Amino acid sequence: MPRGKKELAEQITPELREVEVEVGRGKTVLEAVKKIGVTEQTYSLGRRSSAGCGSTKRSG
Repeated sequence: MPRGKKELAEQITPELREVEVEVGRGKTVLEAVKKIGVTEQTYSLGRRSSAGCGSTKRSG
């Protein structure tokens, strides 16, 4: 991913899922993020920023 490229949450979410699937299959996070072409830091930031997307929990 070129530096400074901004992607929408809808574009990032499938990539995050792909990493989670690969990790579930026994790969390391490093191996999985290399497969989708991002760094561990970018993956971590993407996970944090998309953590609230699609949440069905209600507060209160």
